[in-house]
Amino acid sequence: MAGLRPRAYEERLDPVRPRAPRPRSLLRHTATAALLALAAAVLLLDPALPSQTAAECRGRPATSPTASAPSEDDRRADERRSSPVPAGMVGVPIQLAEPATAAVARPGDRVDVIARVERPAAGTPDDPPGNSASPGQTEIVLATAALVLAVDSHPERSPDEGIVYLAMRKAEAQRVARTAPDVAIGITVRPR
Repeated sequence: MAGLRPRAYEERLDPVRPRAPRPRSLLRHTATAALLALAAAVLLLDPALPSQTAAECRGRPATSPTASAPSEDDRRADERRSSPVPAGMVGVPIQLAEPATAAVARPGDRVDVIARVERPAAGTPDDPPGNSASPGQTEIVLATAALVLAVDSHPERSPDEGIVYLAMRKAEAQRVARTAPDVAIGITVRPR
């Protein structure tokens, strides 16, 4: 054992002295503290941000009289969440040729989706007898009893745009998807 020498670090018992922070780390810590203070100030002072109570965070409605009523966007989002696509169906957004028909449909309604296309010249074998469409046009039913999930009537949207979100069978959705963009698509609401 005489040949073993103590290690150098065991011989030193100098006290550990803290040193001043380096300029870069001091700058980084100062910037972090300033950004955290700014974020806290924005959260505390901005009245546009909704404040939630603990009950609201747990999913229970607030019972205080100061609780604000849900906005139109919140109601629209709740409506979309409450109208999921049923099993075995797919959701399809459809832009209607006549936007006023979108105002008639409501979520939960059943509609038929109809396309109006150019009809072949009269007297051809493709011309169905007794067709009630105007001359040169024919109507094709793309989907029957499609479920209306949502109607997009956003006030910022142009009145020329009527969009409905429908749930329909996959084969019908494929037929709608294959329809040319210039084909006029409309809906008829079925009675409840």
